[in-house]
Amino acid sequence: MTVTTQLTDARRLEMTGRTNLPDRTRLLVVLEREASGVNWQVRTEVGNGRFTAGPLGPGSGLIAGRYLIRVSMPAADVQPSAVKARVGARGEHLTGPLVARSPHGLGNVIEYRKEYQVEQ
Repeated sequence: MTVTTQLTDARRLEMTGRTNLPDRTRLLVVLEREASGVNWQVRTEVGNGRFTAGPLGPGSGLIAGRYLIRVSMPAADVQPSAVKARVGARGEHLTGPLVARSPHGLGNVIEYRKEYQVEQ
């Protein structure tokens, strides 16, 4: 998975990503300010190996500081049936460095993390 970010003129973050996850895979994208833990999140879906998210952040724009971007694929049992058929009922067909165990014991999930710095 790769994620490209762009800070808009309104100082909100837009993201585009590429992935080899199946089309219609549901993803959760979270932007979290490290200093305060305040976060903004959006749900999106994979289409043609891509996804988009945003703009994320408050209407007044992001203030300078460090942020954490997280893109996750929730457990297979909340995915569409075609996705579940490809990744396995418990995500057992997922492989690679982004595969993690679900914190709720629901099998394998995908967890991508990237730091992002907003300048003054």
